Amino acid sequence: MKRFAFVICLLVVAGTGLVSIGKAATKPTGLEFRHLICVRDQAHPHALYKMDFKRDKAGKETIVFEDAHGKPVTESQVIKRSKLVLGSTDVKPVSKMITDPMAQEPTITVEMTISGKKKLADFTRRNEGEILAIIVNGKIISAPTVEEPIKNGSVVIRGLFSKQEAQRIADAINAGASSNK
Repeated sequence: MKRFAFVICLLVVAGTGLVSIGKAATKPTGLEFRHLICVRDQAHPHALYKMDFKRDKAGKETIVFEDAHGKPVTESQVIKRSKLVLGSTDVKPVSKMITDPMAQEPTITVEMTISGKKKLADFTRRNEGEILAIIVNGKIISAPTVEEPIKNGSVVIRGLFSKQEAQRIADAINAGASSNK
């Protein structure tokens, strides 16, 4: 399995790339992996939108976007300007939370189907340092940066999240991947 192919912490922001997943996100729905080409990253430092992470008083983290003038931009606007890379039929519903044996931190494993493996390999080969958002039920649940090409269809998502948060992300990915089965 390719280790640490995605990194949740983005270079343009400080924080983790995790948002809380509500009950609606764990119901079977469509799953999408989208290239956030309109969001600033290593490859696009002057893109339309800046992404940041905010934590509320309860400790839940959300992803927020703003334009070049500092005005808020909705998540749906950002998603509309993104490019679909993978859909629910490209991901196997076998994602799980594991504890990284070296770092002793929760991580999420994601496995692609044969078609997803090829699409992911092509995308990651051409787009290192760029953001590939994971979207369930129209909500961005994670926005990792591609760290290196992923050729084998197995990825590990890591970040500064709890075991419970990592499990919720894995469950949401599985629910989305199962929605077209």
